[in-house]
Amino acid sequence: MGDGNPCARQVSKTAKKKLSRASFPGNLCRLMQQVNVGVIGAGTVGGGVFQAIQRNAALMASRLGVRLRIAKIAVRDLGKQRRVAIPAQLLTQRWESIVQDPAIDVVVELIGGTSVARSPAGRDLAWRTPSASPI
Repeated sequence: MGDGNPCARQVSKTAKKKLSRASFPGNLCRLMQQVNVGVIGAGTVGGGVFQAIQRNAALMASRLGVRLRIAKIAVRDLGKQRRVAIPAQLLTQRWESIVQDPAIDVVVELIGGTSVARSPAGRDLAWRTPSASPI
C-alpha cells in the first residue's frame, strides 16, 4: 500500500473499512530479529531474569522466533555485590536512560515495593515504551 507505512498489509477493501489505525504509533510492527530489553532492578528477581535470559538465550530464541538481548540494567548501587555476575557496561544508575533509549524495545520493571516502581512505569507509558511490571 502506498501510505508510507512499512508495516501495512495488503487487505481487501471490505476488511480495510473495518480496520482502524493503531493508536500506538510505535515501531513494534517492524520485523524483529532481536529484542533489546531494558531491566529496571537487579535484585533477586531482576538478577534472576538476567541469568535466565543469559543461560537460555538459544532455547528462548528458538521458541520465540527472536533473540532477547539485555541492553541495560538500572540499579541503585553500581558497586553492590550481586548474586548474579552482571557485566559493568550493562549497569546504570539512571532508569530514565533505559526508558528514553530508542534502541530499547521493551522495559521490564522489577523494582521491589510500589512507590519507587510507579515512577518508571508511569514514564514508560508517557514515552510509549512497552513495559512489563508486576504492579
